[in-house]
Parts: sequence; structure tokens; C-alpha cells
Amino acid sequence: MRDSDRGHVRAAPQSRARVSLRRPVAASAILKPLLKKHGLDKQLARYEFVTRWREIVGEEISKRSRPAYFRGNVLVVQVSSSVWAQELGFYKHVILNRIRKHVRDGQIVDDLAFCVNGDGY
Repeated sequence: MRDSDRGHVRAAPQSRARVSLRRPVAASAILKPLLKKHGLDKQLARYEFVTRWREIVGEEISKRSRPAYFRGNVLVVQVSSSVWAQELGFYKHVILNRIRKHVRDGQIVDDLAFCVNGDGY
């Protein structure tokens, strides 16, 4: 006797598509080889310390400054006001030494330059 004869409706056959139950992969594991392939890994590594800016300069200074870009081996730091630019100029060597502790070998930060950002963050 068939299922249809008994009043049962047979379910449609399930898809044979295979569902992958792999473990999640960190984005960095995917991006690192891709960046290296396109020659961007070293450029990106140069800015890696930026993620630790608060740790390097402290809470108060990090609220009023942020690393902006490199001009050669000079890190240009945007600050919220000319007063802060002058104040941080007095601590330039201290900040440079702290930055150097957080950069990788081969990364060179020779000097800092402070510029006032119009956003006043």
C-alpha cells in the first residue's frame, strides 16, 4: 500500500544542498592575505598604533587629539585648539617615546607635527 492510499501526503524530497557548519573565521584571517597580495599590508601596519592612541597618550589628550596622517616620517596629529597644539608641543619627546614603544620594528616616527582641526573635537 502506498502512502497516498493511506491518506498520507508525502513530503517533497529535501534539497540535497549541503549546509556548511564550519566555524566562524576571523576577518583578519581573510583580510591579511588579501592586503598582502595587493601590497597594502605594510602601509596598513604603519597605522596600527593608531588603535592604541588612548593608551599611548592618555585619556585626556586622546579626547583632544588624533593621529591624522604621515608626512614622510613625521606623524601629523590633529588637535582641538591652538592651545592644545602648543601644550602637546612641550610634551613632544614624551609622546614620541611612547609611540615608539608601540610601533613595530622598521616603522619610523621621527617627529610629530600638531595642526588645529576645525571640527573642535
